Amino acid sequence: MSIAYITDAQMLKKTRVERCPTLNFWRLSTNTNFSDFAVGDLLFFLSKDREYRKKGEKGIIGFGRCAGFTVASPQHMWRRYKEENGYSNKEEFFSALKRSHKDHLLPERISSIYLQDVLFLQMPIYLSECGMEISPRTESYIYLDKDVPLKILHYAKDRLDFWSSRENASEVIEKEIRRYTLREAAESVGDLPLPANELQILQRRARSYQKQHPDYLFLDPQHTILCSVDRKTEILFPKDRRIDRRFWLGQRALYQEKLDFEPEYRLYDKECEDL
Repeated sequence: MSIAYITDAQMLKKTRVERCPTLNFWRLSTNTNFSDFAVGDLLFFLSKDREYRKKGEKGIIGFGRCAGFTVASPQHMWRRYKEENGYSNKEEFFSALKRSHKDHLLPERISSIYLQDVLFLQMPIYLSECGMEISPRTESYIYLDKDVPLKILHYAKDRLDFWSSRENASEVIEKEIRRYTLREAAESVGDLPLPANELQILQRRARSYQKQHPDYLFLDPQHTILCSVDRKTEILFPKDRRIDRRFWLGQRALYQEKLDFEPEYRLYDKECEDL
């Protein structure tokens, strides 16, 4: 699931000007338990600034892919992420936190969503263009309708800010489109019909493999199937001698049926130590 988050353009200014591919998207709330947002999902920057509004509607001016969550003190956030927080020095960062706090105080703890592959748009994209309405009173974040992220990505191909984006910006968008298509296929296929003990075996193997190969992301909510779109599109099904190999042949057929293209599939036989 993807979200659109109300964002102060000032927070994004340094990241945009310096073409930074990462951003530690900080929040005053310490709650990281989103009901339907996880690593690998997209966060779209929904600007509240007047220059990006159209008839009162806030516009999307960029996005990034979630790579992790952190809850810590502002001091720790600066030591760990420094300028990735969106400011040139600690004083500017702390001042921004105080301005955002209702009592204009430095909070004891904040949270953040670490974003990778951050890109910006030359022209905003409005959710109404994608068939979704948003209340003008929205002041935090909203979950996007299932079909909206893919529409935004297709619009983004023609609205990229190439001055502030990296040379491979178009390639990043194409990868996100393929990744999102794969995840839609996984949602259609559904959860694995396996007993709990067999499911745990596959989860351990998949997590072990993913730790050694961070370019592979989990495709399904159960964290058993991995996918990569970096060099070529691959879906990896963890293999274990205790689980009938014919089960994966059935899963493979389901994915082929759901996808519009023919990615290369392969089973990996790598022995992974249990966690």
